[in-house]
Amino acid sequence: MRVPAKPEGILEIYVDESSQNTHRYLVLGAVVVQLTNSKIINDLIAKARLPELPFNEIKWTKVSKAKLAAYTRVVDVLFYVLTNCTFIRYSLTQPNRTTRSSIREIAR
Repeated sequence: MRVPAKPEGILEIYVDESSQNTHRYLVLGAVVVQLTNSKIINDLIAKARLPELPFNEIKWTKVSKAKLAAYTRVVDVLFYVLTNCTFIRYSLTQPNRTTRSSIREIAR
């Protein structure tokens, strides 16, 4: 008989990459949070984004003076999470597929 998992035993994984094609390395990062903290974290980030960044993915390469306050609030939330919630952070750096041949040529 299968026993249902307790909410505090369920983890959510958030993953993002830094580059896909034009950089030498691909960096993957992930944060793993307990399901019981997930709604709180999502609500805090959603509130921090308003009114300047209401929809879509946050583009960290497109920070402007007009939206700087929203980006600052989101970073503040992330640091709050780092200090107050249970989480695990992972990262991986890998040579990018499109640059492997050039890396090999440099090594010769």
